[in-house]
Amino acid sequence: IRATPLGRLHLVGVSLRPESCAEFLPLPTGLLTAAWVEAADIFPDAERVRERLGDAASFAEQRDILLSWLAGLRRPHVRTAALHRARERLRSSPAAPDFDAIARELCVSGRQARRIFEDRVGLGPAAYGRLLRFTNALRLMHAEPRLTTVAHRAGYFDQPHFCREFRQYAGMTPQEYRRFSSRMPDVLFSPR
Repeated sequence: IRATPLGRLHLVGVSLRPESCAEFLPLPTGLLTAAWVEAADIFPDAERVRERLGDAASFAEQRDILLSWLAGLRRPHVRTAALHRARERLRSSPAAPDFDAIARELCVSGRQARRIFEDRVGLGPAAYGRLLRFTNALRLMHAEPRLTTVAHRAGYFDQPHFCREFRQYAGMTPQEYRRFSSRMPDVLFSPR
């Protein structure tokens, strides 16, 4: 955060997807899910970068400093491309991913592929698939009037399975969600 002479505050930060964290941060991905991490706690040169950001004349200059610094930190994993393909395969078929095929693509056993995936993404493939199904269902909730159609199109085997999993993630049933969210589409409400 930096105060300008006019009293404005600027905050420059970076938000990373869990699967990207391992390329930048020397920590296991699972520790970073839904967490704030101060750069100074991890990177010895963070204070120098913070000073450069503070001296920058414009937001564009700050952005360029930050992107340049991040590019220097990036340590791509040898299996990054295969993991991206695995993630995309899970996205295209979250209900029944063929993880053995994904493991063959990574040239490792199924068990090792699951470990690599969990380390790099922060979730195991099954949990990732469930989360994808849920987010697909959320997107469909306002477009589809019938919950059975939402469940089927999102990749659930049946409506009871959809309702159980929806309650697990949202803390309410799909019907309750529709009642609460009709006022603000695309926002997840949870009574918890």
